[in-house]
Amino acid sequence: MFNFWNWEENPELIGIYAGQYKSVGKFKKNVYIFRVGGKTYHSWALVQLNNILYGVPFRTKVKIRYLGFETMPDSKRKFKNFDIEILGDAGKELKEDNPPIDE
Repeated sequence: MFNFWNWEENPELIGIYAGQYKSVGKFKKNVYIFRVGGKTYHSWALVQLNNILYGVPFRTKVKIRYLGFETMPDSKRKFKNFDIEILGDAGKELKEDNPPIDE
């Protein structure tokens, strides 16, 4: 069902932020949906991805870069870090049979 993007092998994703599935799996995590080159890819909603995608509307073309693991200075806890560039509205690039998903 899911086709997960591999951030380690492909640290840059340029595509359309198409939606999300909510409460997936036994840990009830969200899964983001991206459309890249006519294919659909998914990513677990990691903390930093949540932060950078907060407020970004579905149907937005984005460039997301995986920056690797970083360490929080205070707690020494490691996390996967990302940054984002908003490339514009991609509404016309999504066909009507592929609407944004928010389930």
